[in-house]
Amino acid sequence: MGCLKNMSSLNVTEMVQRYRQALRFVWNSCIWVDEGLRNWESVYSWRELKIPLFKTLIADPLGLQTGETMFGPNFQVVPNSMFVEGFPEIAIDARPPGTPDGAVWRSVKGPFKSDQVKLTLLDIADFTPMGYVDLRFYVVLVDYFQPDQSCVGHRALVDVTFADVLWNNGIHPMNTT
Repeated sequence: MGCLKNMSSLNVTEMVQRYRQALRFVWNSCIWVDEGLRNWESVYSWRELKIPLFKTLIADPLGLQTGETMFGPNFQVVPNSMFVEGFPEIAIDARPPGTPDGAVWRSVKGPFKSDQVKLTLLDIADFTPMGYVDLRFYVVLVDYFQPDQSCVGHRALVDVTFADVLWNNGIHPMNTT
């Protein structure tokens, strides 16, 4: 008889993409279209919408308790099945881990297969917060990076088109006989 032992993962890519699309729509179709709202105050207000939208579109359907955080250790970014070679590149923040505000992105060319990297999803981002946004990048924490262990602990960017998001639901199947 089988019980739970290993954490099982659920592909939540479509759920995360729906969240991404909602954020894009609010900014591009409701804020950015009004020239009077193209300012940093609007950017900060829009960013405050991230947590309630995350709660509604991701946390509640998954049964997660949320506070002031999104995503985190149970959300892993992996190469999607369309790109069997892995991530073609990852942009690593070259600054020391934990450095606040901004980033200095260094492109590291792949491909990187799923057994070579472990990436925790932290956020979704774009390079142009004061323009039309696509939110094309997952902001991740590098937990493991076989090609260069000095990248561990750094933030990185992964293009959403090359990635799936898996959620570890915390169920432990265990074999007991």
